[in-house]
Amino acid sequence: MNLLRTPESLEIANKLNDFENSFYPIEFKAKLKDYKHWIESKMFFCNTITIEDEINSVISFLLTDEESMNNILFNNYLEKDIVPYNFNGNAILYFSSFIINHNSHSFVLMRNVFREIKSLAQKYNIEIHSSFTIAVTTDGERFAERNHFVTKVKYKQKYPIYTLNEGWDKSIFRYIN
Repeated sequence: MNLLRTPESLEIANKLNDFENSFYPIEFKAKLKDYKHWIESKMFFCNTITIEDEINSVISFLLTDEESMNNILFNNYLEKDIVPYNFNGNAILYFSSFIINHNSHSFVLMRNVFREIKSLAQKYNIEIHSSFTIAVTTDGERFAERNHFVTKVKYKQKYPIYTLNEGWDKSIFRYIN
């Protein structure tokens, strides 16, 4: 088992994109070029576990802003239109990918990606105010509910959008601030 942190994960971005697309429904199958602004922003965090050079699990987050979150909530944006945080307004953490093929990978990936996010937040004195995710699987829904997210609306009238405003202190995300 090999852990790839964000810089190493981004080196295999094409392979990661193909890996994620193999799990997601058609509405979330992505073209890497549509997410280039995330990768180049330094506000995108991705950790990957490989086994024998094959991707096995991945987790990713984008630090964005309240405007992007609201545009997703009101179905004004597609996921690819979410913009990276630019130091204006409240910082919001978008939980982008969570594909775990072994239970033990979850803790390792979360711990390490949160270290990266916390390091950037401390470096630039960023306080993260909320988080959101779009659940495209029942596992994603269970994860969001276990971590005190609530759902109010659906993305593309199909997938629940979970937000975390209250209950932050009870969620795994409390380790960031």
